[in-house]
Amino acid sequence: MLGAAVAPGIAKRIGSGICFLAGNFVQAVGLLLIGTLPHFAAACIGGLLWGAGMLMRGVTMYTLRQTLIPRDLLGRVTAISWTAVFGASAIGTAVVTRLAASWTAGTTLFAIGVGVALIGSVALLSPIASESRPVSVR
Repeated sequence: MLGAAVAPGIAKRIGSGICFLAGNFVQAVGLLLIGTLPHFAAACIGGLLWGAGMLMRGVTMYTLRQTLIPRDLLGRVTAISWTAVFGASAIGTAVVTRLAASWTAGTTLFAIGVGVALIGSVALLSPIASESRPVSVR
C-alpha cells in the first residue's frame, strides 16, 4: 500500500519514468535482501520492499497507459498487456522453480534481484528515464 500511496508524489518530484524505475530498484533490493540474509525478518522486509516497488511501478504504468492510449483502444491494449504479463509470468514461474531446485532458493532470488537491478540500470539509458508526465490517481 505504501508504494501505491507514494508513487504520485514521487512522480511529480522526479518524473514518472524515474518513479517507474525507482519501483524496479526497490523490488531488486527486496529480492537481494531475501536472497542474501536467511532470516525471517529479512524475508518479511524484502517481501514488503518487493510489494512496494511493484505498486510504485503499477500505479505509474497504469496511469501512463490511461494517459497515452486513446480511450477507444484502452480496453484492447489493457487486454493484450495482461495476456503478455500472465503468459510471461507462467513461463517465469517454471524457470524460477527449476533454478531453485538446481541451486538454492536464496541463490535464485539473489540472482533474480541482480537481473532486475541490471535491467533497471539499462533502462536508465532509455527514453523512459526522461518521461515526466504527472501521475495522478483518478
